[in-house]
Amino acid sequence: MKILLATGIYPPESGGPATYTMGLASALRSRGHEVMIVTYGETSPNPDQILPRTKGELEGVVSVSRNGGAVLRYFRYAWRVFLLARKSDVVYAQGPVSEGLPATIGAMIAGRPLLMKAVGDYAWEMAMQKGETRLLDSFLASKPKDILSRIERWTSRRAARMIVPSKYLKSVVEKWGVPSERIEVVLNANETLPGTHGREDERRALGVSDEVVILTAARAVPWKGVAELISWWKELPSTHLLVVAGDGPDLESWKDAAKKNGVESRVRFVGRIDRESLAKWYEVADAFVLNSGYEGYPHVVAEAASRGVPCFVSDQGGNPETKDTFGDLITVLSYNERTAWVSALSAVGAGLSRPGRGVPTWSHEQMVDSTEKIIFGTDDHMQVVMVSYDRDLLDQTSATYARVSSIAGSGVTTKFVVMQGRIFGNILKGIRLAKRFPGRTIVTAQDPFAAGLVGFLISRWTNSPLEIQEHGDFYSGAWACESLKNRMLSWFGYHILRRAERVRAVSERVKDDLIRRQIFAGKIDVIPVSQILPNYPISFDRKKLDNFRIVVPCRFVKQKGLDTLLKAARILKDRNVAFSIQIVGAGPLENQLKQQIDRDSLRDIVFLRPWQDPSTLWKDADMFVLASNYEGWGRTIVEAMAAGIPIVTTDVGCVGSFFRPQIDGRVVQPNDPVSLAAAIEEQIKETERREWMRDQALERAKAFPSQNELHEKQRAGWRGIITPSNSPLSQVGGQKIGSRFDAWVIGLIVLTIAIRALSVALFHPSLLNREWGFFYLVQHWFQGYGYSYATELGCASAYRSPGYLFFLTALYSVFRPENTLTQAIVQNVFVVAIIWLVYAVGKRLVGKRAALVGAFIMAVYPYTFYHYTQYYHTFLSSFFLLLIVWFVLRLAESKRKRDAIGAGLSIGALAYVQGTILVAAPFIVLWLFWKWKFDFKRTIVAAVLMTVFSAGLIAPWTYRNWKELHAFVPLTTDLGFGLYKANNENIYELTKRGYPQEVVDDVVVSSTNPDYVMYRLRPEIQAELERDGAFRDSYFWANWHPKEPNSIASTCKGLGPVNEVGFNDYWTERANNWNQKTSLGERLKLHLLKLKTFWQPSLFPSVKTGAPWSFAGNPLKVWLARNAVTTASAIVIFGGFIGLFISVRRRGKDVWLPLAILIVYTLMHTFFAGYTKYRIPLDNLLAIYAGYTLIYFWDRIRGSDKS
Repeated sequence: MKILLATGIYPPESGGPATYTMGLASALRSRGHEVMIVTYGETSPNPDQILPRTKGELEGVVSVSRNGGAVLRYFRYAWRVFLLARKSDVVYAQGPVSEGLPATIGAMIAGRPLLMKAVGDYAWEMAMQKGETRLLDSFLASKPKDILSRIERWTSRRAARMIVPSKYLKSVVEKWGVPSERIEVVLNANETLPGTHGREDERRALGVSDEVVILTAARAVPWKGVAELISWWKELPSTHLLVVAGDGPDLESWKDAAKKNGVESRVRFVGRIDRESLAKWYEVADAFVLNSGYEGYPHVVAEAASRGVPCFVSDQGGNPETKDTFGDLITVLSYNERTAWVSALSAVGAGLSRPGRGVPTWSHEQMVDSTEKIIFGTDDHMQVVMVSYDRDLLDQTSATYARVSSIAGSGVTTKFVVMQGRIFGNILKGIRLAKRFPGRTIVTAQDPFAAGLVGFLISRWTNSPLEIQEHGDFYSGAWACESLKNRMLSWFGYHILRRAERVRAVSERVKDDLIRRQIFAGKIDVIPVSQILPNYPISFDRKKLDNFRIVVPCRFVKQKGLDTLLKAARILKDRNVAFSIQIVGAGPLENQLKQQIDRDSLRDIVFLRPWQDPSTLWKDADMFVLASNYEGWGRTIVEAMAAGIPIVTTDVGCVGSFFRPQIDGRVVQPNDPVSLAAAIEEQIKETERREWMRDQALERAKAFPSQNELHEKQRAGWRGIITPSNSPLSQVGGQKIGSRFDAWVIGLIVLTIAIRALSVALFHPSLLNREWGFFYLVQHWFQGYGYSYATELGCASAYRSPGYLFFLTALYSVFRPENTLTQAIVQNVFVVAIIWLVYAVGKRLVGKRAALVGAFIMAVYPYTFYHYTQYYHTFLSSFFLLLIVWFVLRLAESKRKRDAIGAGLSIGALAYVQGTILVAAPFIVLWLFWKWKFDFKRTIVAAVLMTVFSAGLIAPWTYRNWKELHAFVPLTTDLGFGLYKANNENIYELTKRGYPQEVVDDVVVSSTNPDYVMYRLRPEIQAELERDGAFRDSYFWANWHPKEPNSIASTCKGLGPVNEVGFNDYWTERANNWNQKTSLGERLKLHLLKLKTFWQPSLFPSVKTGAPWSFAGNPLKVWLARNAVTTASAIVIFGGFIGLFISVRRRGKDVWLPLAILIVYTLMHTFFAGYTKYRIPLDNLLAIYAGYTLIYFWDRIRGSDKS
């Protein structure tokens, strides 16, 4: 593993953090890890440099200059952490503030998990130096709001784990708002002290004769309690010498206090000393004292005690914890309690016995082992958040709570979310629980339905693995057939199961049913229901029985097949079989059962009984019968086996796995009363066979796993989905898609719905600005004239693409055309589906992460925010184009005919809206041929299916056109006019100036023949062209032309002098004539210009003839809207083409499918109008690759190898 250690100081600078970090780095390297260190260094002209290491020191230390103040220093440090973290797997900061703040920022940007060490409360220590008088606990109780406290809380809450050296510091960090489960106590190792020359020699060398040496080693700060010791010293025997090691801001005041109290000769200040000198003083000392008001963990006490020195410590902070390790060597006294301290220290004498060296202490090896486990996430502890319906789990005294909690075992903590009240509250509770122990929490849900949904949301929000428990056989088909509600729940549960990291099935049967539903077998574990079985067989003389007592314990529900059982009972009664049935239980079908018993005259042999204690139940039984239609496991089967009761059961639950058919008992199929009656009769009459089966079942029951075995298997399964690779401390940022990814997908859907709802609210009134060509046709259809512009029968129109007509007709059949709100809602429902398809298609093309980014881009795309809620068919074009790509990608992978059929139907549907797809269809087939490695047969089958179903969908409209227009018109008759308007003498100059082709739609009607018109440029536009010398005479406005057949007329003849087919042919011929007489260079120049306008980020047409926005009268809104559209379009277009280029360079075949569609659409629109609104369906495809571009470069910035 690659580990980055972020520290404030490092050798050659001295200090505890420097020593600790250097030792940890050395130990981790010796274990095969790559370790880099970033630290603040001595000020130098070069702000970021690799300092030369002294001999023996380790390489790989990056030093950041302290020059420039805190902000600049932190920025440099964060940037350096970011750069180094890109090459690391985890960042370990040695403090929460000076190194912790920039390390947190750098690690977050780099996407690397963060560990953080806290050895104290830096904010309180700084406050103490500025006059704070309260001790740490009182300080924290006041909930400080200073900047340093805020930094501590912010950084520590973002660490995956906090490491502290004492239980006391754990409580401190908890007060910062960090859950206790995320705080690990790892004692700092006691470094081996240098050797000495013996007590007597060292006393002579240090100038100590007969004095009683009391040593303290502390930084000279107020809370160390040294000033108080000095003030009490005159009360101690004159032989007592206080030796103070250490320096700091209060050192001079301590010296002054010694003079003032007259003990200057009895208090020796040795200043800051090296470890060799400190070892000598430990050798000399008769006792060690630490009267501090705060200690995280007193390492000097541990050092002194490890040398056998008796220690006196205050009861503050982590001081008392030293007694756990060193026992009687530690005496704990109340902080600043003068009498207690004077008395205890006065009793210390030079002759006090010392146990000597070799007292056990926390080794460096143990410290590194513990730290390494945390980094790797290999510690055994885990938390299980259980989502259940059982309210007994709320009562810690209940048997249910005890039973479920018993699964926890060593190292496993169980928490419960009981489904009660509002579902949102359950989700929030589960999130709070799971976030307390990130990376080591599993969410398990009782079923894949309501509990599964709650568990899914909890797990995805907290990035925890999800387990779904399948206690029932919900996917055999029987349960789903019971009701429409069950079928819907089954569909919903299937999608939850697919997304779970683990599924616990209670039987092999349930597992097999799930596998048949394409649930991955590798994530399904079979763990039977834990049961406490009777440890005795029921014994009595069955040979003398003349009336078999059949016991059926169950709930009175449809699942249990009790109607089948009663039918079988009627059959047996008719055969004069001596038996009785006791149905033991309760449930909603109780009244129905009573009615059936009365109707079939079974009251003398069938009895309903309330629930009984199992011991009583089985003692009264001669046979057990289970008639269920389906079971997950079938607890009563196993109980009956263990009780030695002969069994007849349907083929459900554990039958076929634990229960052996026709060996442990007789088995029949569900819902078969005749076979059930026969099996019961055989079991009654065939005594020898029955007894043999009973013995076999009894012996088999002994092999049922114990509760402890089942619980251990469950725990092993949980550990299997919390592995080091699942730990947040071992995930390399950007490479692993965690459980939380699904929460982002949910967020995408919620965001899309919210944005589309806002679009509906803002823009639905603009749907009254109808495209009248469509509206007239639909209006006349409802008036009985069919799709026609005339109010006379027999003159049908095909002048508009029929797809949007069909949509409007269906919509207006249910809602009035004036109901713009409903129309806007329906159109935007399609838009939500479009965004989902962007994600679904993108997953197959560029992976989940890039697909999600692309979908988010399109969800907030400014242009479609407005345009999809307009009276136009763009939303249908986008929907069906994405659907085609989705089906074709599925077809390429699955090779299934149904996907080819789906693709064909989608092509036909899109052709109804925009016929360009028909030109692209052959290229789709060629792509499949290439993708399938030139498998000619398979490609032909797919092509035929797509052709048949797309043509079959289009054929009714084509036939209608043939019948009404007497010509072959596959879809529309408006192509010719559009073709000429986009290919004439003046269109180049108009397009260059940002004018659409519609500016030539000013019509002059002939005074002699109103069926003919002449087209004119708008006067101001013509004047502009003439001023620039760009105006050309045109056939378009120099001749009379047949009237366009798109306005209301009372008769067919009033529509124009020629029918629609003739009108289409007329303008097609004009366009062909212009192309023939125009040079290739001029035509190429025009097509390139239209290509430019088609793909330009800014809106086309220009501001001169702006889009008909509802806020067009507000210049500021128009300016903001246009710039928002331009910026977003630039991201989509340029990012999309870069992503396509990268994908082509990687030689993937999938990229050529959207690329072929983009090329065909682009070329087709160079022959017609190159409006940006026609590009919107393609923007969806480009957004996918724009997302890919962003992820590609983001991963490289963060140092990830995958994109």
